[in-house]
Amino acid sequence: MTTPVHLAKRRLGLALHGGLPAIIVLVVVTLVAGVAYYLHVANRDGALLLSNDLVAAIETRVATEMYSYLEPSQKLAELIDAEVDGQPVWQEKTAVEAFARHALPTILSATGMSYADPEGNLLYVRQMDDGSVEDKLIDRRNGAHRVTVTRKSLGGDVLATEEISNDTYDPRERPWYIDAVKAGKPIWTNAYQNLSLQRPVISYVIPRFDKAGKLLTVIGIDVELDDLCVFLSRLKIGLTGKAYIVDRSDRIVAFPSTDWKPANSEGEKTPRLDEIGDPVLAAAYLHLLVEGSRRRVLDIGGRRVIAASESVKMFANYDWLVLIVVPESDFLGFVTDSSLVALAASIVIVVLIIGLAGLLGWRNLVAGRRVAIAALRQQTLEERTHALIEVGRKLADKTALQADLKTATETAADACDAKRVGIWLLSDDRLVLTCQDYYERDARYHSARLAIRRDEVPVLFEALDEAAVIDTISAPGDERAAALRGSNLRSGAINDIYVAPIVLGGQAIGMLSVEDPQGGERAAGLAAFCDALAVLLALKFAGVAQVGAV
Repeated sequence: MTTPVHLAKRRLGLALHGGLPAIIVLVVVTLVAGVAYYLHVANRDGALLLSNDLVAAIETRVATEMYSYLEPSQKLAELIDAEVDGQPVWQEKTAVEAFARHALPTILSATGMSYADPEGNLLYVRQMDDGSVEDKLIDRRNGAHRVTVTRKSLGGDVLATEEISNDTYDPRERPWYIDAVKAGKPIWTNAYQNLSLQRPVISYVIPRFDKAGKLLTVIGIDVELDDLCVFLSRLKIGLTGKAYIVDRSDRIVAFPSTDWKPANSEGEKTPRLDEIGDPVLAAAYLHLLVEGSRRRVLDIGGRRVIAASESVKMFANYDWLVLIVVPESDFLGFVTDSSLVALAASIVIVVLIIGLAGLLGWRNLVAGRRVAIAALRQQTLEERTHALIEVGRKLADKTALQADLKTATETAADACDAKRVGIWLLSDDRLVLTCQDYYERDARYHSARLAIRRDEVPVLFEALDEAAVIDTISAPGDERAAALRGSNLRSGAINDIYVAPIVLGGQAIGMLSVEDPQGGERAAGLAAFCDALAVLLALKFAGVAQVGAV
């Protein structure tokens, strides 16, 4: 017998049986929605965290790039200033021109060198795109005004000379000269459009004063911003993010564009962030003014934008800012899409990831080899630049000749990874080469008073008569190189040698011999290093001769 209780139970059972699939579907949908929402939130939070780490890493990378890009140029300016020691242009122009001609090619960022004095005399040396060097000499002595432009090869051969009668350039009227003298200390200028180069540059300028505060000289090194702008333009920050470098007055130093032009003249200031017509940059500029350097998310016109600024400690107490501006959606937009796509195409994604990982792994392997080679070349150039600077500082002392020569041979042997390095001087009759210091790197042994006669190795003396370089590495087919390769300068046969003449007064007075230097990628910049060291040795011998004459 069916009782009301049984009917109620049956109705409840039917209702439960009919609604159970819907309940299960609802539960599954709820679970899927909950998991999807949780994954979306977790992915969003993770993306934000990763974006912060990415922005911080990019800030550090830009700061490191700036430092390594600008430091060698500053060191070069300091070395030239120390060598000039406040002497007027017409007293040191020959030595400075020779040194700058060999040093500029070793520093990728340095484009030109200015050497001016209060009389308005100027020596400007700049590296040309074809590898030659152009010297601009302005003579204002005794009220005259003569401008001579000379183009030379790296070896010092004159390619062209021209006198310019309508050149009105006066270094004393240029902003870099005026600002440095006004500051009374070394400065980095603001970015400006160099009229000679027609490219954006900044300059590191060192004014030299005597004890009474009288201006003696002004030394400047021009640094092109093209490479720094290219570096910024190639940074991948999300999809559309950009990085900028600004100075303490919020004026742009480097812009992420390969054709950026900061100003139309040297005296015109570069634009501020709020003066280039970009509302996002204008808002970031206001944020910098109000809250200073920090990372935060700005709401600009309904868009959330990450603005991060990091102070970079530069040289000469000069602080710049790295500003990174990137829409938040660049880091979060993929979260929603990936959550939906993952439900329907997880297998496809895995297959694609495996294929892409294999392709990227292969490409990374190839790229890694290229990067390793480039890094080795860069490291070699940097090591030789620093070694040259250190040797130059020691050779600037006009005493302690023998100790300084030992330092020079040891440094050259280490920098070039050579077996033996020697410094030789010609006799007055130019028939005998006498060794001033001969260093064997493996044995760490110094010797001297070795001699080579003209009749023993005539091709060597003929090259010195012409003040010519002998390089068996880059010119193995040279007859002189073939004769030297089997020669015996001391005790061991030579496989390769680089001979840089030590030139003083237009005539070779000796030579720097670098025997069996490391080849391959380590040979990058070897010739420029040896030639520059030979110039420093010539200055050293000249200084010692002057001291001895006194």
